[in-house]
Amino acid sequence: IVWTDPIGSPVHGERGGSVLASRDGRGYAQIIEVTDTVAIDRVELGDGQITVRGEWLSSIPKHARLTLSGSRHSETVKIDTAAAAFEVVFTLRWDEWGLGESVLPSGIYQFQLTCGAKRSGNVRHTTAFLEHQAEFQTSDEVRLRPVNGSGPGVTLQPPIPVDHAGSYAHNLARERVLAAEEPLDESAVYLSTYAGSTATDSQLAIHEHLRRTRPDLTIYWGVADHASRVPEGGIPVVLQSPEWYRVIGTAKYLVQNIDFDRWWRKREGQRFLQTFHGYPAKSMGLRMWRAKMFSPLRCEAELDRTTAGWDLILTPTPEMDRYYREEYAYDGPIHSEGYPRDDALVLPSAAEARERTRNLLGIGSHQKVVLYAPTWRDHLALNYRSAKMVEHLDVVAASEALGDEYVILLRGHRFNSKGSERSERTARIIDVTDYPEINDLILASDAAVLDYSSLRFDFALTGRPMVFLVPDLSDYTGGIRGFLYDYADTAPGPMLDTAEEVVAALSDLDGLEAEHRDRIAEFNAKYQYTQDGKATERVVEAFFDKPSFDKP
Repeated sequence: IVWTDPIGSPVHGERGGSVLASRDGRGYAQIIEVTDTVAIDRVELGDGQITVRGEWLSSIPKHARLTLSGSRHSETVKIDTAAAAFEVVFTLRWDEWGLGESVLPSGIYQFQLTCGAKRSGNVRHTTAFLEHQAEFQTSDEVRLRPVNGSGPGVTLQPPIPVDHAGSYAHNLARERVLAAEEPLDESAVYLSTYAGSTATDSQLAIHEHLRRTRPDLTIYWGVADHASRVPEGGIPVVLQSPEWYRVIGTAKYLVQNIDFDRWWRKREGQRFLQTFHGYPAKSMGLRMWRAKMFSPLRCEAELDRTTAGWDLILTPTPEMDRYYREEYAYDGPIHSEGYPRDDALVLPSAAEARERTRNLLGIGSHQKVVLYAPTWRDHLALNYRSAKMVEHLDVVAASEALGDEYVILLRGHRFNSKGSERSERTARIIDVTDYPEINDLILASDAAVLDYSSLRFDFALTGRPMVFLVPDLSDYTGGIRGFLYDYADTAPGPMLDTAEEVVAALSDLDGLEAEHRDRIAEFNAKYQYTQDGKATERVVEAFFDKPSFDKP
C-alpha cells in the first residue's frame, strides 16, 4: 500500500527494493514492501509540449522511463534519477504516417512507469495533482486537463475555451448564426469532410483546384481538432469553436460530403454543394428510413435535415440522378459529371502516388499488396461512431497462408470503433484504418478484398482485381441495409463465402487479373464513364463560376 503523504520515510531493503514504515491503530510500525513508485505532482501545458513534474515514493532505480500512452500514440521519456524530484517533457506533435506533423489526437493519455529493462512500476498522484483536475489549460492547439482514472493521466481536447464549450454557449452561438447578423463574406469557402477529419475526398480535390484557379477566395477547413491536417493554403477552424460558428454563418460557399446538424439553416446568399462520399448503391434516404420503421413525421424531419440546404449535389453519371430524386424527393440541380475525388486515381500522377505510399508504409517493390476493407454493418452498431468490425477474414491466418511476398492493408470503416480493435502492425499486416487518404491505399494495392462498400467503384478505376467476401449477402440484401439495384452487377470479381476461397484467389493474382480484366473494363464503362480526370474542373466551374443554378 502506498500513501500519498506517508508517515515515515522509505527504508532501503536488502534486495534493492524499498519498504515503507507506517503506523497502525495499535501504535507500532509495520514494514510493507513496495515496488518502484512515482507520484505525479503537476502537469503543465506549454508551447507544443507537456511538462510533467513528480517525485519518487520508493527507492530510486538506476534507470527509469515515463510513458504518455493513448490509443493511437505513446511517447517514452527517460527520467533523470539523480534526485527524488524529477521533470520530464513530452511533445504535443507527431507524424503518424510520414505525411507531416500534426497535433496529437484528442483522447485520454495515461502515465506509465518502466524501470530497468522491462520492470513496470507504479504511478500515483499527489494531493496537488487532484486539486488541479478541475483546471483546463488551453493553447492554440489543444485543451488539457489532468485526470485520474486507473491512474494519473491527461485528456487532450480541441482548443475551445471552457466558457464557449457548454450547451448554453453553443445554443447562443447557433442563435447568432441563424440570426444572420454578420455580413456575408463573398470570398469565403468552407470545406469539411465527414466529422472534421483530415482533408480528403472531393473536398481536397476542390481545394487544390481552387488554389490554382481562384486565388481571390479564402478557404477554411472545418476540423475536429488540430490532429486533422489541412492542405497548404487552408485555414483550419475547429468544429463548434466561436470561429467555426462565424465561418459557417458568413461563408458564401459551403462544401461538405455529409450534411450539417439539424439546427443549421442556410442563410440567403449562401450556396451549399453536397458532394456525398460514396457511389450511390446501398439503400438510402426514404427507402432506408422506411425500412427502419421511421414514422412519416420522422421521414419528413430527415428530408428537412438533408435536402432543404442543398443547392447542388453530385452524382457520378446521369443514370444515378433518379435515386436522389426518388429517395430524397429532391427536385433541385444535379451535377452528374464524375466525382472530383476520383481524378487522382486516373491521372498520370497516380504512379508517383503509388510509389510514395508504398515507401511510406515500408512495402518492398517485390511485395504484393492486398487491401482488405470491409464496410460497417448497421446491425452491429449501437451508434454511427462505434460499429463492431466484421471478422469474415482472419488477416493473421490469411497472411500466414499467403507468405512473405504479400502485405495486407487492413482498413476499417470510419464508423468502426476507434482504438479498441486495432491489429498489431507487423511486416505483413498493416492496420491503415487511421491512414487519412484512401486514394493512396487504393493506388498502393495490387488487389482488394471488399464486400458492400462503394469503395469497389473507386478501386475498379485502377483496373486491378477484386474479390468479394460476402457470406452474409442474403442477410445484408434482405434486412441489414439493402441496395438500390442488383449488387452482383456491381461486383466485378468473384463473390466468395469463405476466407479459404479468398486466399486461394489471391494466391494467383496474375490469373485473377486476367480472368476479370474485361469485366472490370465493362463495369467502368457502364458506371464510371465520366471519370476522365477532369471531374474537379467541371464541378468547380459549375458551382463557383456560375452565378446561379437552373432547375432541371
